[in-house]
Amino acid sequence: MRPTTVTIYNEFGESLEVEAFTTATPGLVVHRSNGDPGWIVTHQRSGLLVMMFENPEQAQAAAGDLAPLADWTLDGHTIVSTPNMTAKVASVRSKWGGEQWFTNDNRDAYADRLSA
Repeated sequence: MRPTTVTIYNEFGESLEVEAFTTATPGLVVHRSNGDPGWIVTHQRSGLLVMMFENPEQAQAAAGDLAPLADWTLDGHTIVSTPNMTAKVASVRSKWGGEQWFTNDNRDAYADRLSA
């Protein structure tokens, strides 16, 4: 787990660079939540949230379990288009006690990030 940075986006599509840590899964990073308490697993390339946890150990463990679900180094659109991805991610989230993964209601704010 090495220090790195990741660009994340708020509900309006505004970007913010935050400190993060690499994970055992290339393409996924873990960082403190920007606003809410807890830790986030984020798709590094697109900056999209994958799941949230109370502590970094849970987030790191879950990121490791996400490895076989997709090639997380690919663009966000390819990953979210993977068959049954939402159910697979929900299973990992449940195993590690993560919080619900909500899709942003304002899809226009992050649609261009899926291609990143």
